[in-house]
Amino acid sequence: MKLQVLKMLVVTMGLLIFVGLGFLAYGLAAKFGGTTAGGLSQADKSLNITLPEGAEVSETKLVDNRLMVRLMLSDGSIQLLVFDLEDGRQTRTLSFKKAR
Repeated sequence: MKLQVLKMLVVTMGLLIFVGLGFLAYGLAAKFGGTTAGGLSQADKSLNITLPEGAEVSETKLVDNRLMVRLMLSDGSIQLLVFDLEDGRQTRTLSFKKAR
């Protein structure tokens, strides 16, 4: 009787290990698989940015899930555009003008 219980425990623990490895594999595939919840890969998303007249991109920086674009405007002022890459929307515009 004790041997049957021991066999049952061993089989149950083996199944739990197998299920746990399955969840681990799924988690790794979801994290590093390159697909989003909508099923589109990150490369399929595009972000179109319209620059102000005479503006030039002087710097871009990617921090976490945000893209920051630094613009040099024609009047010498600086504008910083911040975009959320998760949904593609512009979250902030910061304008820096020189004091005269």
